[in-house]
Parts: sequence; C-alpha cells; structure tokens
Amino acid sequence: MRGGPTAIGLPGGQLRGRQREREALDRLLASARAADGAVLVVYGEPGVGKTALVQYAVQSAHGFRVTQALGVEGEMELPFAALQQMCASFIEFTEHLPQPQREALAVAFGLSEGPAASPFFVGLAVLGLMAEAAAERPLLCVVDDAQWLDRASARALTFVARRLLAERIALVLATRDRGDALAGLPELHVEPLGRRDARALLESVLPAWHGTNHSPDNIFIHLPDHDALMLVDIVNPGWPPVCQSNLTEDVPGFIAAPDTALTYPWKHFIGGHMGRLGNRNDVATHRQYMADISDSSRKALDTVDPTPYFIKYGENPLAAVREYLDAITAAAAAPVIDKYAGVLAAADIFTASTVFHVMQSIRLDLGYGSQVHP
Repeated sequence: MRGGPTAIGLPGGQLRGRQREREALDRLLASARAADGAVLVVYGEPGVGKTALVQYAVQSAHGFRVTQALGVEGEMELPFAALQQMCASFIEFTEHLPQPQREALAVAFGLSEGPAASPFFVGLAVLGLMAEAAAERPLLCVVDDAQWLDRASARALTFVARRLLAERIALVLATRDRGDALAGLPELHVEPLGRRDARALLESVLPAWHGTNHSPDNIFIHLPDHDALMLVDIVNPGWPPVCQSNLTEDVPGFIAAPDTALTYPWKHFIGGHMGRLGNRNDVATHRQYMADISDSSRKALDTVDPTPYFIKYGENPLAAVREYLDAITAAAAAPVIDKYAGVLAAADIFTASTVFHVMQSIRLDLGYGSQVHP
C-alpha cells in the first residue's frame, strides 16, 4: 500500500485517519448550513475509499435532507437515469416550478410525452427542485461512482453545481477521475492510506489472531454490519470436510476453529465451499462432527489390538502398521458415518479420510495411544 494520508469505513461511521478529507467535507456542510451552496468532487483510484468518505458526509449531515444517487455502468446509455434517481425523493416540488421547466423535467423523467427535453430547462428545473427541497432544511445531494453517470445526468448535475450560490445545498460527487465535465469544480483528491493507518484499520476490523487453522494465513473475518463471519476452508455448510480435513496443516487448530467462530455474534457464515451461505447451526454441526471423530478415534486407538497385524506380516513391520492404522480408521469412521448419514452430504465418502487425518494428529501431535512413546 502506498504511503500517504484510504477512506475505509469502520462500524459506527468512523474513519481511520483522513483528517484532511473529513475537514473538507465538514466545511462543505457548514457552507450549506450557512446558505452558501457548495460542491465538492471527491476523486481517486478504485478501492481507495471514496464511498466511505461519501458516507461520512451523509452521517455527518445532521439536520439535512439527504438524497443519494449511484452511477451504474449498465445505465450509462439511459438519458437522465441517475438524475431521476437523485430527484425521486422530492419530485413533488415540481408543482412549484415554472411551466417550461416542469414540462421539460416531466419529459426527461418519462412522466409525460413530448419533444426531447431541453438540457437548459432540465438543468434549471433540477436547480429549482433542489432549492424547493432545501427550503425547510439544508439539502445534501450525493452521487457515488459518478464516472458511470449517463451523459444527460452528468451535464445537468454539473450545470447545477456551477450555479449553487445562496442556496442551502451541498453536492458531493465521488468519481475515479474528474474528466472534462467536472473540470473547474472544487475537488478533493483521495490518496491511499499510509502504512500505519492501514495496519491500524485492519487490526480494528479483523479479530485478534487465534493461531493457525487450515493454513497459517487463514483468519476469522467478522463483518458486524452485515451480521456475517467469513472463515474459509473450515466449515463446508451441509457437507463434511473433504480431502483429509480440507487439507488442513493444523488439525488441532482446525478442530478448535468453530469454537472461536461461535464466540462472535453473526447469522450468516461464508465458508467458501458448496455454493451456499451457512448459519450457526452449520458451524455447530461441524463442531460436533469433528468432536465425534476425535472421540471415536481415541476409542479405536484404545480398543483395536495391533498384535494380529504384526503376527500376520512378521518381518514386514511397515505393512503391519499400515493395516493396523487402516483398521483403526475403519473402526473409528463407522459410527460417525452412521450418525451423519442424511445430515451431512457425502459423509460416507469423506469421513474416513478425515478420521485418518485426525487420528494421526491425536497420535503424533498429542502423543495419545499406547503405541506412542514420547
């Protein structure tokens, strides 16, 4: 990440760093409150945090009427699509507009038929409409992804932006680049966060490190605003782990991961497999499934006698060990498969490989089993 003071939002509308950007937006709102209409073009590269800054302005606009529009790439060929989105919440004020403006806006928004609307009359109509909406309280108009505005909406909004004088109106346009249409308007360039702020941001939104599970880079990502938790390659909602516990590098960490996951408040689980979201019951079922495998593996280690296999293979101890471990796996897997048939899809196919993996971890990682001598 490049140095420099990204606006990325935190729960509760807070921003990490961004003092310069917040001050610029605060001044914009103060100007609108003082009936000194203001506009600000917030621009920067994709993902730098423009949307978070826009939402900061929205959340800071206490006492304002707020209207928002979003540029949509698929609607760039639809004239006035974004403008209609912007004005929809106060379209009732059109009755206060002069007739030529009212008729032009009605045609532009598809409310009546007629000749193509005059861009000049549409621009005047939008300016008048916003002024009427701001009569009772200041108005904040926000446009995100302005680089995807249809041409007619962009032209009308820049027309309005250049004529905000003694109005209680603030207009914020967030875009990837300024372009010719926005040239000359007040602007705010958003740069990426510096390393210190970026690290502090990540630490504030990601949970504490709880050790490895599956692989050293696998972490718990809690998204409280979306009531969700993401933990990839641990729980496969509706299915058992596949291919030796999802190819985990840390079996004890893998087994413990659901306990940590369930300490967070969430409803939706993103596991990265099988094409559907999970829920808390899916994680609880996985936890019990792995606990049953661990218990069954210990029982099999305690009860399956290795002696017959060493007698059978005589001086070939590797063959004896292999058949002995296969017998432990079969004995441990059988009751688990019976219990989860119809509960987890393909439990009969994938359980044995996970049992073998867990059983070996119990023996080698935990030192459990009479044949292990630490």
